[in-house]
Amino acid sequence: SEVPALDPSIPAPEAVTGVKVGERHWYHHEIVRYLNTLADASPRMVSLGEHAKSYGGRVLISYAISSPENLARLDEFKAARAAIIDPNADLELSEQPAVLHMMYSVHGNEASGANATPLVAYYLAATTDENLLSQLENVIIIFNPMLNPDGLDRFANWTNAHRGINPSNDPNDREHTEAIPNGRTNYYWFDLNRDWLPHQHPESRGRLALFHEWKPNVQLDFHEQGSNSNFFFMPGKPERTNPLTPDINQVLTAKIGEYHAQAFDAEGIRFFTEEGYDDFFMGKGSTYPDLFGTVGILFEQPSSRGAVQDTVNGKLTFPISISNQFRASLSSIKATAALKDNLLAYQRNFYTERKRKRGYYLASAEGDPTRLQEFVRILRGHQIEVEALTSDVTAEGKTFKAGEAIAIPLDQPQATYLETLWREQLEFEENIFYDVSTWTLPWAFNLS
Repeated sequence: SEVPALDPSIPAPEAVTGVKVGERHWYHHEIVRYLNTLADASPRMVSLGEHAKSYGGRVLISYAISSPENLARLDEFKAARAAIIDPNADLELSEQPAVLHMMYSVHGNEASGANATPLVAYYLAATTDENLLSQLENVIIIFNPMLNPDGLDRFANWTNAHRGINPSNDPNDREHTEAIPNGRTNYYWFDLNRDWLPHQHPESRGRLALFHEWKPNVQLDFHEQGSNSNFFFMPGKPERTNPLTPDINQVLTAKIGEYHAQAFDAEGIRFFTEEGYDDFFMGKGSTYPDLFGTVGILFEQPSSRGAVQDTVNGKLTFPISISNQFRASLSSIKATAALKDNLLAYQRNFYTERKRKRGYYLASAEGDPTRLQEFVRILRGHQIEVEALTSDVTAEGKTFKAGEAIAIPLDQPQATYLETLWREQLEFEENIFYDVSTWTLPWAFNLS
């Protein structure tokens, strides 16, 4: 399709780094350098600063992208995010932009996501397309270009070092058969997309804080999958949706999916949806937000796992992979802008119309206060309120002692996520899952 004119005063990626997008795999420092340069040059983009630093010493930086008018009021809109989920706050939703959190490459060797971010940011900063500029007036993008910089660099080093001048498209070539430890994991070989719930690692703690700071309406999670597949976007398999996820969440997910389908159909690109992947385990980047009044979207791009690879669908190149992540990024912005009022209303209603429960969960870790402290840290990372017992309490035949036990009120803003952490899920519609099927947190900590 025809590309609108671009503002020549905005520096293109190659002009800053000397490397074209897709020419090879970019490293963390190159992506950060370019995006920082872009933020300095464009009135549509500002740096939000460092929200984490990896074990390898690589900073994780996020950016806000929107219209210049919205960015001038960024602090005001950020403050309003807390009011949206406060039932007692008086707020005119129609005057608020939607917030779209775009996260790329939590698995470092699924690198087309992070490598698409220079191109996505450049286009948003330099475009003269009136339709896209209108969308930015209704959306604030929180742009998170790479969630796993240590893994990304580990993989970039591997694939760049082992490709030839004429890259091999043989899937068995050394370039495509990465050694272990591979780039999927972080510095200490942990899968960061399984760390949303326990948030043990600095990258996870930083992105969790960013999520709750901005309370997005839509959260995007860009991944890669097997090379012989087709592009995937949510919804996942309907039978494998978490029972606490509101029906309207899946309705909105499907409506957003219509925009992706339109974008991919326009280019004749094959895709699938409502198969294979699910929305059940609430500890991944595309599922965690579903219990916070946010719509989480998973993207899975077939991976070239290097420069180029033969697949059952033909030759798959790294630039093709990047272009699909770029395409899904733009269709997401279009969908979020178009559905702004619906998304804001859903988020507001999620907190104001929930069924309120009375009572408390009580918990103790006899003889092991450190274990209990870690349990409390995890809960508070999810904005769950925890109180210390100030007097002994007896419940269900057990005495919980003051100073050694905690009380967690059931009536609190994040009651839904608290419920999923405490829930004993013993019955399922299906017996096959993409991932984890149960995660009762007090059992994991062996609490009383």
